[in-house]
This record gives sequence, structure tokens and C-alpha cells, in this order.
Amino acid sequence: MVRSSTMGILEAGFSTFALLLAIRAYEATAYGKATLAAGISIGLLLSPMILSLVRATRLPVNMICSGLMIFAGACLVGVSLTESVVPYVAGLALAQIAIAQLPSLLIQVHSSNYPEGDRGKLVSWNFIVSATAAMLVSYAFGAFLDHRWEDRSWIFTTMGFASFAGAIALGRLPSRPLPIDLAMGFRASFQLIHQDRLFAIILLGWMLLGLGWLTTLPLRIEYLGGTQGGLDFSNQEIAILIMVIPSLARIASSRFWGHLFDRLRFVTFRIALNLCLLFSVILFFNANDFYALCLASIFTGIAFGGSSIAWSLWVTRLAPAGKEAAYMSVHVALTGVRGMMAPFWGYYLFTQVGFRQTAWISAGFLVLSTVCFLMIRKHHRLNPSN
Repeated sequence: MVRSSTMGILEAGFSTFALLLAIRAYEATAYGKATLAAGISIGLLLSPMILSLVRATRLPVNMICSGLMIFAGACLVGVSLTESVVPYVAGLALAQIAIAQLPSLLIQVHSSNYPEGDRGKLVSWNFIVSATAAMLVSYAFGAFLDHRWEDRSWIFTTMGFASFAGAIALGRLPSRPLPIDLAMGFRASFQLIHQDRLFAIILLGWMLLGLGWLTTLPLRIEYLGGTQGGLDFSNQEIAILIMVIPSLARIASSRFWGHLFDRLRFVTFRIALNLCLLFSVILFFNANDFYALCLASIFTGIAFGGSSIAWSLWVTRLAPAGKEAAYMSVHVALTGVRGMMAPFWGYYLFTQVGFRQTAWISAGFLVLSTVCFLMIRKHHRLNPSN
């Protein structure tokens, strides 16, 4: 939970303020903004290869994670010292790539330290702490920018030191080296898709989901903060709608979702989350007033409360014992593929058809994802006891 609090600070910075400052301070191009939005996803795409390198070191997982956080912190401190858009984008992208390696590594820590029957409930506490930190820091960052715009570099200095603190916490986590049989690069990892048909169908559902949801994610800040077809809200208002309200809803719902994850079929759990995301996307980009946007943000947070648990733990329902990291690395890599494509696709759609039509196209992908999950809703391997 200590580690999760530092991740909340980084989440607030990367998901909101990196892109907001690129728009308002650095006048980044659409390509630069899409690169920032895709930074985490680029790192996720590299995770199978990184997993092989980690295995080869024979170091405990927590030490590798700690080193990645130190590297990310150094990049963030470097970003705080620049006023040029190229090192700004490059530094933030490199920091996100490093941090993106953590999920596929920490799944081994979760599966070995948290008992199976209570795993969803216990992991939900991590997300509650992370969301609380993200909410508080996001509100503070927004207010700070509205009153001290000229000192905006302190945003990234704070993120850098949060990353260093996270490295210390990661160094204290109980862990062990990855088993030798997880030495899987891109080719060997992706053979799992061919070998496990159920795994392949679920990954398709996740892909459609990601293309629907992630396409609109960076456009939310563009919609709220832009002057060309956007609403031109203040920095603090944007922080409230993008981080504060979703974080509150996420905190309020995380324990509920954690309880359901341990007891429901995975498909039922995932479809409920899809419906929340679908409503959020449609309402958000068809709303013009602050309170309607607040309602859309509440549904975003409710969906995030369960989606974080589902994304982090669903492979534990499916993967053979000891193979969790291998399955997770494929899932993470494909998350990187869709996450890397979606921002560029989203900005292209926005320039062609505008905010609202882009939202409806994204909603269509969410519907297709739901249909895909419905196809496997009764499969015995996805029972809570598996």
C-alpha cells in the first residue's frame, strides 16, 4: 500500500498533467500528444522481452522493479529541467515505459503473497490507496497550476521524488527471481495464444475493449481544455473531472468490486464494467455542462474501481500454476499494442469527425467487446474457484 500511494501520484501526473501541459505550455503537435498518451502502452508492448531479460538476471523481482522506478524518477527530474518540447516528450515517454514493466512482474508477487480466495479483496486495497493519492495530488496540482503557472516544473519534480520513494517501497516487498521456465520472448510468449483457445478469445475481447476505451481517453483532456471545439475549462476543473471525481468513485467502489471478483464468473464481472464504460463515453462527449460531465466521471471511476482488479488478476483464473507471469506478459503486451494504436487513431478520428462521432465509434467497439465476452460466459475455467 505504501508503494501504491506513490503510484497514485505518478498516475495523476501521467494521465492528466503531462498531456495538459503539452497542450497549454509546450504546444505539442498531435503526434507528440499521442506519443505521451501511448507511453505506457509502448512499455507494455515490450514486456515479454523485458521479462526474459529479468529472468536472465536471476535477481528478485522487487529489485528489478526498484531499479525501474529509480530510472523513471531520473527521467522525471530531467523533464522538470527542460523547456523544450522534444526532451519533454522523450523524458516522459521513457519514464512511462519503465513504469509499464511493473504489472507483469508484480503479478508474481501478488500470486505468491496473496491467498487465492481473498486476492481480489486484498488487491482492491492497493487500488483504493492509489486512487486516494491520485485524487488528492491531482486536485493539488490543478490548484497549483492555476495560481503558480510559472512554477509548473515542480509538478515533475514531485513526480520524480514519488518515483524514488516507490523504489524504496518496492525494495521491501517479499519476492523471488522468476522461474527459469518463464524465459519467454515475443515469439514463445505469443504461442500461448495458439495453444490456449480460451485465452485467445478473452484477449480479443480485451483488444476490442481497449480500442473502444483508450481511443477517447486522451481526447477527454482535449475536450475539456481545448479551445477548438472544446470547453476551455480551468486546470483545476479539468483535474476534478479527470482525476478527483473518478478517484472518489473508484475508492467507493473498489471494495465492492474486489468482493465480486472473488465470487462472480469473470465474464459477468467484465461485462458489468463494460456497460459502465459505455455509458461514460457516450455521456461525456455529449455533455456541455459541468454537472453532466461529473456524472460521466462518476461512471468512469466506478468502472476503474473494478477494471484495475480485473486487468491485474484475471490471468490467475486462467493460467496454470507458475505460468501467471507468462500469461500476464502476453496480456500486457497486447494492452501495449492497442494502447499504442488508440491515441493516434483517436486523434485521427477527432480531426476527421469531431468529438461526438469519435465517441460513438468507440462505443461500437465496446459493444463488440461485450459480445465477445458473452460467447464464453459459461466456460468452466472462468469460475471463481479456478
